[in-house]
Amino acid sequence: MNTTTNTPSHCHDCHAFEGCNQAQNMMADTPPETGWVYDGEVWCANCVGVAVDATLYEGSSDTPTHCGGCGVPISHELTADGVEYVRASLADGNGCCDAVWRTVWEEYDVEPKATKIPINSIPIPKRFVTVCSEWYGGQACMLYAVSSCKGRFTTGTLRPRGCDTSEKWYLSIWRDLASDADYTLTQSQKPDCASPDDLTVLGEFVDWVDYQVSRLERSYGLADWDACDD
Repeated sequence: MNTTTNTPSHCHDCHAFEGCNQAQNMMADTPPETGWVYDGEVWCANCVGVAVDATLYEGSSDTPTHCGGCGVPISHELTADGVEYVRASLADGNGCCDAVWRTVWEEYDVEPKATKIPINSIPIPKRFVTVCSEWYGGQACMLYAVSSCKGRFTTGTLRPRGCDTSEKWYLSIWRDLASDADYTLTQSQKPDCASPDDLTVLGEFVDWVDYQVSRLERSYGLADWDACDD
């Protein structure tokens, strides 16, 4: 039973508080548990039960993993992108996972930093570089830029009109990439145009780029900035 003493304070006003089966596993002192993969999801030992074909969950992840049943944090490493994801989420006031993420992954120094994201500092994962090289629509497409620079997506030498700072310049190329990525995904969804695997990776790429854009906008204080207005 959820009470105000065995759950984080931010849970108490939630509409789902009474019936939530995860709230008690979101406390700052909740220890992470070993994960088991079964039927495409990750579970703790208690929730996976006697499933004989469950396999051990190992490796690192771009996001924190929780049990699909009770929500307890699963023990695993974070990638560099995973650390940035947690930092950004905590800075936004993530909510349900706020308390537990700070302690479970504290060794990664995941507390949000006051410093801005450095220009030209975000590498693009290799699997996304691969899909960009297969799906760019000509040399004017930003997916071509990703492919040609092997994921080191940088501002280049010609500053776009309306970008009077390097921060605006860097954000602008990521916004352009987000637009081209979304267009590519839309085109690839036409009948018999792309394999299911390609569609999956393209969809993940669109979501990942959108997340990077939102990170940059928050970091630089440019969420309302529009180059066309300058």
